[in-house]
Amino acid sequence: MVGTQRLLAIAMSFLLADIPGGARPDVLGIIVVSEGASLSGGSASEGTSVYDGDRLSTETGGVLQLRSGGVTLALSGASSVIVRSNASSAGKAFEAELATGTITLSAAAEAAAEIQALDARIRRGAEGRVIVQVRILGPKKLMVLARRGSVQVLYREESEIILESKSYYVLLDPPDGDDSKDPNAKKAGKRGNALVLIAVSAAAVAVGTSIPMAMRQHYESPDRP
Repeated sequence: MVGTQRLLAIAMSFLLADIPGGARPDVLGIIVVSEGASLSGGSASEGTSVYDGDRLSTETGGVLQLRSGGVTLALSGASSVIVRSNASSAGKAFEAELATGTITLSAAAEAAAEIQALDARIRRGAEGRVIVQVRILGPKKLMVLARRGSVQVLYREESEIILESKSYYVLLDPPDGDDSKDPNAKKAGKRGNALVLIAVSAAAVAVGTSIPMAMRQHYESPDRP
């Protein structure tokens, strides 16, 4: 009797192992560059697999690069991001939720990718390859640079397009009397009050928005050196 119960227990363990809910999740990406970086509180070594919901972070002066299919993500120093894979009717999309610091995202023409920062969403604005850099400057302020291709910034029910090689401060819910009154500011839509973009000078863009030299080869394609 005891032998029969043991055989049944062994058989049940094999059956439970085949249940999809117990399967290990698919790998979202692979870390290809890591200096002074961590993965969900642990070490982020080059070659380490990254899964849906993992948090990537860097120390001051650190860098991290993640490759996920046609998407490449780079974190500058003192930055933190949570990466996810969002499955929809249109297929899988790579999502990066920036918590602090600066992120650079490069997406091939066929890759769906989006950055979330301060409840705003930044994604491709037109067909083709896109390289976008997003930096959190404050509780309601971002800097968005479209390094290649145009990008779309969405917040609540408002949206605005940033053209290639252009950079803007993105103000969310700006109060009256602040930088939203800048003559270079533009608002989204006819009643755009929640999303305001202000053109950034070349000098301001140069501070803290460069791609680390160790990573540039992964961002530039042969046709666009």
